[in-house]
Amino acid sequence: MSLVSGKEVHVMSNKKNVIILVVLVLLIGFTSYVISTKVLNRRDNNDNNTSGRTNTRAEVDNMFAISFFREVNRNRTENYLISPYSVEMALNLLREGTKNNSKKEIDEVIGNRNIKDIAVKNKIEIANALFIKNHYKDVIESKYVNKLKKDYKSEIIYDAFATPDKINDWVNNKTNKMIPRILDSISSEFVLGMANAIAIDVKWAKQFDCSLTKSHEFTTKDGDVIDVEMMHDIDSNGRYFKVDAAEGVILPYTRYDENTGEEEYEEDKGSQLELIAILPKGNLGSYVDGFTSNDLDKIDSFKFDRSKYTLNLYIPRFTYEYDLADFKEVLISMGIKEVFTTKADLTNIISEKNGGKSIYVSDTIHKTYIELAESGTKAAAVTYFGVSKSAAYNPDEKETITLEFNKPFMYIIRDVDSKEIVFMGTVYEPNKWKGNTCKE
Repeated sequence: MSLVSGKEVHVMSNKKNVIILVVLVLLIGFTSYVISTKVLNRRDNNDNNTSGRTNTRAEVDNMFAISFFREVNRNRTENYLISPYSVEMALNLLREGTKNNSKKEIDEVIGNRNIKDIAVKNKIEIANALFIKNHYKDVIESKYVNKLKKDYKSEIIYDAFATPDKINDWVNNKTNKMIPRILDSISSEFVLGMANAIAIDVKWAKQFDCSLTKSHEFTTKDGDVIDVEMMHDIDSNGRYFKVDAAEGVILPYTRYDENTGEEEYEEDKGSQLELIAILPKGNLGSYVDGFTSNDLDKIDSFKFDRSKYTLNLYIPRFTYEYDLADFKEVLISMGIKEVFTTKADLTNIISEKNGGKSIYVSDTIHKTYIELAESGTKAAAVTYFGVSKSAAYNPDEKETITLEFNKPFMYIIRDVDSKEIVFMGTVYEPNKWKGNTCKE
């Protein structure tokens, strides 16, 4: 005999349907939340591109450069200069030797793209090298060596490497003596090293008049007022811009023949390299922390009508060198970790059977130099990874815009056509005034 009536069965069935419906609604809601969260996170990680639009090629190419710049900027209030181009190139040399998770970590940070050529013979020199200790010559994978020779035009240098002289000589030569040395000693555990060096020596399309360089006040981050060497151009050919939180200028360098390196004077051809000097309205550190490729996009799209405005430009002369002492920590914070540990998988360099699981990246160096003066700009960078074995507006009248870089600012040097960022830096304290030492 049944203990449950037909009515009760109907009620229970309805309750069951309600429960199923509630569960489905909750599942759909949770799924929507997860998907939306992933989309938002992907946008946040995609260089703060929250507009939902597809990133341009230039933005994708510059994502690593800007991310690296922002990471370096953390807790820094000093003059510094980095070369994202050099770092990315050196990381590519390293990536070719990695496998599995070690390769995955590098790929997730720098992406997988072809770095564009920015070389102008005799003016922008880029060089790669692989330094192999003689003792390991026969166990280094030939496929890795040939890949670096063919795809990256790397010099392959064999030596006993009892001292770092050969590496330092290469760096000194490839940076036109701007960075004389990077290593004071070399470990007995040294297996090989890889390096990228870049050096530029270019003139402004319109040089600054030395006689106009004067002592000028500059307010430091602490509010102190100091006298600095301020260059002045009364009618600058720079392109002024004003965006949300900053203003600044884009200054073109002169154009050079691609083959000879000699100056070209055809105005209609435009420039190959340019400097972007950015003066934030507020704190420089905070501005850099929030800087994205979208900000660079806004700068590029700003229209400056030279027929209506004259740019009266003041920008300080500065020279400094910089050693990114915490280079490894910066890379680790960006997600490249395993290659610096005994878990590193560099078996594309030395096979596992030949001991490739026992090598790791032991040395990380990034050094730079810049000299910005009336005639132009000289700059250099070297990135080095050492691998060791485990020890076990007015329409009638021109309006004048006065732009004074009289407080901390940032700057970018990039290729005009490809938009590859070669150097990025900050100026917290320019050269102090010592009388006009400018040479005509």
